[in-house]
Amino acid sequence: MKLLLSLLFGLILCFSIEGKATGKADEKRVVCYFASWSGYRNGLGAFTPEDTDASICTHGIYAFAGLDAATAHLIPLDAWNDLSEGGGKGFYNRFVGLKKSNPNLKVLLGVGGWNEGSSKYSVMASSATGRSRFIKSAMALLQEHNFDGLDLAWLYPGSRGGSALDKKNYAILIAEMRQEFDKEGLILSGTLPALETFLHVGYDMDAVAKNFDFINVLAYDYRGSWDGITGLAAPLVYKSDKGIPDVMKLSNIILILRTNIKAA
Repeated sequence: MKLLLSLLFGLILCFSIEGKATGKADEKRVVCYFASWSGYRNGLGAFTPEDTDASICTHGIYAFAGLDAATAHLIPLDAWNDLSEGGGKGFYNRFVGLKKSNPNLKVLLGVGGWNEGSSKYSVMASSATGRSRFIKSAMALLQEHNFDGLDLAWLYPGSRGGSALDKKNYAILIAEMRQEFDKEGLILSGTLPALETFLHVGYDMDAVAKNFDFINVLAYDYRGSWDGITGLAAPLVYKSDKGIPDVMKLSNIILILRTNIKAA
């Protein structure tokens, strides 16, 4: 397993960690993250799939699809934006269409995100029926729109309304996803937090390393207006004499990565 540094353009500065599920340990990875809501910006601020320079990306992740709490099915979060039906913008197909300019590009559908919360994912993962419905619907949606795989961004198991059983159920969920995805040759990646507290509460790192092809570690929004001073949004090292809690020290990053390596 090899550590790879990836820049997720638009949203996330992350470390990408190779998992056991892939045999391509030497593969260079540049993950381009597309925030689908950016298409709603006014004027020159609008950003569409075609504005992405696919030539610099090895992987693209479309953020986000979501979970229907009533059915446990994976669904588009914004049908008008995501789909072509009914005169919609068709961003799903347009983002996947970037493969025309870069045939080697792998395009994944991101699932979850901050606004989706955690509680409904917790309920889905707590039962075999819920997990089965989620996995089957996810595979159907991926195949319908020709995505190469899925990036699971459940933020976060065991937190934000989740359950104490989420750590166990998350491990079961991704193991079952891995088994079914392998049958269709689909990629499975995961987006994880960079804070130790969230990692310990919600993630069985052995299961994470075994079942994900690669892992994106979130490393942004650690500084903001709440600090009362201007600082870097995603620092690896921060000077303690500035009076800001050093929550994202380089030593923390190293500890997180070592945790993943040891688990694998």
